[in-house]
Order: sequence, then C-alpha cells, then structure tokens
Amino acid sequence: MTRGIPTRKVEHEGDVLFYLLDGSGQLVFLGPSMFFRLPYRRTTHELINRAVKDLGLIDYADSMFGYVLEDVTGDGSAYAGRISVTSGKLIGDPAAALEREPFTPKILGSPKPTTFQHYLEQADGVRTPSAQLAHWGTPKARIRGHKLYWRKLISGIDAVRETDAVGKEGKQDTQHTSMRPIKPNVQFTFRVYFENLSSAELGALAWALTLGGDPQARHMLGMGKPYGMGVARLESALHLCDRVQRYATLFDDTGDWESGYGDAPADTQPFVDAFKQMIADKTGRAFDQHERIRQLKVMLREVRPDPRFDYMTIEPNEFKDRPVLPYPTDVVRGT
Repeated sequence: MTRGIPTRKVEHEGDVLFYLLDGSGQLVFLGPSMFFRLPYRRTTHELINRAVKDLGLIDYADSMFGYVLEDVTGDGSAYAGRISVTSGKLIGDPAAALEREPFTPKILGSPKPTTFQHYLEQADGVRTPSAQLAHWGTPKARIRGHKLYWRKLISGIDAVRETDAVGKEGKQDTQHTSMRPIKPNVQFTFRVYFENLSSAELGALAWALTLGGDPQARHMLGMGKPYGMGVARLESALHLCDRVQRYATLFDDTGDWESGYGDAPADTQPFVDAFKQMIADKTGRAFDQHERIRQLKVMLREVRPDPRFDYMTIEPNEFKDRPVLPYPTDVVRGT
C-alpha cells in the first residue's frame, strides 16, 4: 500500500489478472496490469552462443585470446590465450600530457537491451515499421554486429563538458565524474607478445593492430567514445623470435642475453595475405568484399563533427519511436 492506493501486486483471491494469447489461442503471459512487460525469450549472449554452436567452431578471437565458457548447469570449458599485452608507457613529460584543469563530462548511458531495434537486424532496415521490428522474442533473430562509435574529430573538451555537476540540494551528483583527459598527439609505447600462432592467426592480429594499413583508420580507447574522445592511431613493428638462435648461445655479439630477435622488423604483409586467403577459402569471398568489413572500415575513419554522428538523447526522447540505425555506408555515401 502507498498513500492509500493499492499496489498492482496480486495478493488476494479475486484480484484482477490480465493475460495475453497468441494467434492460436495459447497463453503467452499473464500479469497484474494491462501494460505488463513481456520477458525476452533470448538474450544477446544466447544469440551469439547459438551462432557459434551452429558452426561448431571456435573463432579466432577465442582461440587467440582465450575464453571461459559456462552453461546453465555450471559446467564449462576454458582455453588459455596465446597473446598478452603490456601496459602503455608514456613518451615524454607526464605533467604535460594532461589537460591543465579537470572537467566533468556529460553523463553517458549504458546500453539498454530494450533498444532492440539497434542491436538486431531488421528486415527492411531503417524503413522497417515499428510494429514489424525484430526483437529478442523473434524466431531466428540475428545480432546486427559489434557496437562502435564514430571517430569524431573534436576541438578541445568543450564538446563534452557538463556545466551542472551538483544536485539541487548542494550534494555532489554521484552520476558524474571528474577527469583530466590526455592532450592530443600524446604518444605511448607498449608491446604485444604472442606464441604458437599460425601464419593466418598472426595475420589477423597484424590486421587488427594496423586496421589494414588504412592511413585514415583509427582505434578508440577509454572514456567518452560517443563524443569522439580516445581516438588513437597505432604504429606497429613485427619482431619474430628465432628459437634456434636464442637457445644455441647464451650471449649475443654485444654481450647481452641472446633473445633471438633480429634487429630489423619483419614484414607483416605475408601474414596478412595468409589471413585473407584463409577467409576467402572458407567463405568463397574476398576478405575486403565482406559486407561487415565494408561497414567496419567506414566506422574506423575519422569524421568531422556533424549532426548525423550525434549521440541520441533522452530529453528530448529520440528513442520513443524506435528508429532503426542506418548502416555506416548509408550515412557516409560513396564508400
């Protein structure tokens, strides 16, 4: 009971129940209110796991980085990764790498599974009527892909600054955070160690680090991704260890420990070619011709600030009519 108004819980015999029937008259669900929410029959994890199980294979990401699987019974399997990454070490003065004053970025909401029109493929894309949208209960629903943000080139931190970070009663708002972001053009160095990778697996790793060698492609790290923060470019050099040379002698010519690594970096292109050839052999289509790769390449390129790339807002509520997100190639024409 709240202020003399009965709650919508079913507490006594004779309380009203509402129910929903499917087209054949079978009971689908029942609840204490007319507008009760239906539980989703599937989750993103179930859809992803189902796709993997249908293939009966372990994908490259799991085989290279490792995984831990657990089913509803509590039994699971695990696979150790063969790749490790060190922490990034700043090049230069740490004090000069950060913005002078801290600031409070705008609040960014976490992904909501109720926004299924963004996460599942829709039959007619952006033209799909809201009543015909695929949702988590739709048979054979397909995950649309990975969530990425546009690599927006922002000038300064004003684009993501929040002006009111204190509540009306003078209490600090726990939803906000204070940060000092890194200035542009700051450099870090780190290493990626790997062992026992096939030529195709090493090619996949090299492509992921260099993004196919596209000079306009960028990675994105850290906070503030929807507003274009954290855009970074990686430069890599491949050094392969000659195990015979490493263990044949204890010291090298300079008197240091023999590491087995040569002075000159190795060429990554033969490994990338092996990876692309493997994809072509397995799928019957060239790697760069796959639709997901075409869309990915568009998302990886830097773009200028534009209303087309804005983060959707709750006030005003731009989610209300459940608009379907267009594909990147539909937003950036000519790609």
